Amino acid sequence: MKRADSTRLARPHPDRDFGRRVQDIVGNAEKYHEQFCKANKFTGPSLHFHQRALAAREQGDFERLVEYIYATLASWGMHRMGKGGAKLKDFETFRTNLRGVRKQVERLARRQPTDLTSEDWAVLHDIFGKLEVMKSGTRLVGNSKVLAHLLPNLIAPIDRRHTLRFLDVSLRNDPVYEYYLLKQIHVGFFHGVAGNQSFARLAQQWKDDPDNEWDTSVLKVVDNLVVGRMA
Repeated sequence: MKRADSTRLARPHPDRDFGRRVQDIVGNAEKYHEQFCKANKFTGPSLHFHQRALAAREQGDFERLVEYIYATLASWGMHRMGKGGAKLKDFETFRTNLRGVRKQVERLARRQPTDLTSEDWAVLHDIFGKLEVMKSGTRLVGNSKVLAHLLPNLIAPIDRRHTLRFLDVSLRNDPVYEYYLLKQIHVGFFHGVAGNQSFARLAQQWKDDPDNEWDTSVLKVVDNLVVGRMA
C-alpha cells in the first residue's frame, strides 16, 4: 500500500470565498479605512514600537530591529502577565531564533509579492519552520507578526479576532499546516488585494499621508481595512 504524502495532507483546503473577500475589501476600502481610523483601537506603545521596528529595519540595524519586534509583540497582546494567556519566549531565546534566519530574511528583503518565485516561497517555508517565538504550539499568529516586521512588503500580521474570523478559516497546531495556511492567505487574499491597481493607488495615498500612522506598508493597509471591516 502506497504511503500517503503527509505534507499534502497537512495543507489546508482552498477557500473559495477568498475572491469574494478580496472584492469586499477592494470595493469598500474607503469605508473600512474610515471605520479603522474612527475605532482608534491601537495607540501608545503598540504604534510606537511598530514604527520603531520598521525604522530599524530600514536603517539596517538588525539587533535593534529584534528588540523592537519583541517590544511590539508584547504591546500587541502576545505576552500576558500571570498564568494564562499568550506567552513569548524569553528575549535571549527570541533573539537567537531571529538571528538564525537573518541571512534568509535578507535574501527576500527587497522582494515584492509579484517577484516571488517557488524558490522564494521555499525560503519563506524554511524561515517559518525555524521561527519559534511563542511558548504555545501555535505558530501562525506570532510568526506572521514577526515576519510582518522582517518582511513587511511580503507578509501581513495575522490574528484570530480579525483576520481569521474575516476569512472564516480555522487554525490548528501543525507547523506544516500553518505555513501553508499563511501562504494561502497571502496568495489568495493579501496579495490579491494589494495587486489591485485601483486599491494600490489608494493605499499609496494613505501611506503618503502622515496622519495615517498605521498605514506603514501596503499589506498593513490591507490588515487595517480588515480590522475596520470587523470593528
